[in-house]
Formats: sequence, structure tokens, C-alpha cells
Amino acid sequence: MYVGYYSIENIVHQNVLINFTTLMCAIRIFSKAHQDEISYGHDLIEYFLKTFRILYTEDNMSYNVHNLLHLANDVTTHGALDNFSAFKFENYLFKLKKLVKKTSQPLQQIQNRFVEGFQEQIEDPKPCGIVESSHHCNGPLPEMMSPDTAQYSRAYINNLLLNTLSKGNNCFLLDNENIVIVENIFVRRNCTKIFAKQFTVVDNVFNKPCDSKSVGIYLLKCAAEHLEEYSFSQLKRKLYLLPRTGSNDASFMGVEMIHVV
Repeated sequence: MYVGYYSIENIVHQNVLINFTTLMCAIRIFSKAHQDEISYGHDLIEYFLKTFRILYTEDNMSYNVHNLLHLANDVTTHGALDNFSAFKFENYLFKLKKLVKKTSQPLQQIQNRFVEGFQEQIEDPKPCGIVESSHHCNGPLPEMMSPDTAQYSRAYINNLLLNTLSKGNNCFLLDNENIVIVENIFVRRNCTKIFAKQFTVVDNVFNKPCDSKSVGIYLLKCAAEHLEEYSFSQLKRKLYLLPRTGSNDASFMGVEMIHVV
């Protein structure tokens, strides 16, 4: 859902890319589970299967591929994919494997790690707000503000980390649909604020089978030189930012993070 298109867009044939993109768009739609989009997601799955058969032949149309046709009904019944998928269990399997130190008796080893107190607990959801331990005095700040203003580099929004010191963790979509790079977090009159640069060019990365912006994938260019102040509450959704290679200007692919953490 995040790096697939970015990884293959300049490698595979255009027909293969569109086929993959069709499935990716459908999965992103089902991950949001907006009722008015589920039918369109099903149409995309049908188109994916039709073109998959042409590209990869009938012999590769396995049951797993055919089962995609049931996703729309499942999402209608159970909600977003994360509500009933095995993703979180597959991810936790990695943690269990780390507890196994040798090939013999793996179940006993895992049990022993639990008993010994080395169990890696699933983390509780992070509270939304500032991480107090990230306090700093390095700015930047709006004009006329005292350098003694309380400033922070980290915060959590919807269980996702905002880190102004990390390029991979400071790009966000605002409630006014602007996309910004957050440079600082500060407190003014007991209200949490952010100081951020806005991308002035927000376009589609692709337009087949649909405009990429409609599924939360953006082509971003020209981050403004000046910074603007926004309310912390305006932060709506985190974007995964990927630099565009082979471009004459500094541009990025921004992908909305829509999975449940």
C-alpha cells in the first residue's frame, strides 16, 4: 500500500504497472471502508482480475486471486480490512521468531521466554499529544516569540509519531487538505502549535485507473521557503514521504498512512 508503486514504476511494462496499481487502489479503498467507495473498489477488483488473466494467463488464476472478489462484501460486513485481516498476526509472528534461539523445541523456547519475563508486549496506543521528553530550545519559531517558549520535537497523532528531526516522520496532511513539513512544535498561550512549510504543488502521481489523490497518493513539489503557524489539532493524517528519482526538481511521492497501528 505504500512503496509498491514507487518500487516498480520505472521497471515494469506499463500494462503490468496499471494492473498492480488497480489492486493497490482497491486495497487502499477497502482499508478506509468508506461506504460510498466500496462499490468502486469492487469494480477495481473485477478489472484487476480481468487484466490479470490477460497478463499472466488462466493458469495463474489461483483461488487466492479469485477470492479477492469477496473483499467488498467482507468490508461491507466487517468494516476496514484491518478489522479482520491477518496482517497484525503476521507482524507479531516476527516477534515470536525472535524468541527462538535454536531449531529444536521452538514452542518450549517461546514458553520459557514468557516465563522468564522476556515477553515483548504489544504496545498500548500512544496518547495523542506532545512527548514531554522531547523538549528543546533550538527553534525555529514565529517572529516576536521568546526563545524561552516551550518547544518540542516529538508528538503522537492517532498513534503515529510526529518527529520534526526525522524527514520520514514530519510530513502531514492538514484538515484544510494542505500538506506540510513540520519543522517545530511549540506552546503559545496554553495551545499547542506547529511551525511548518507547505508544499505549493500537489498533483497526481498517476491517473490510471483513477487519480492517485483520490486514494491518498500525492506528487509533492516546491516546499515553501517561509514557515507558517498552524494549530496542532489541524494535523489530520501522516504521509510516508518518498523522494522521486530521475526528476529535474526536488519532488516527492507522499502516501497517506491509512492502516491501523
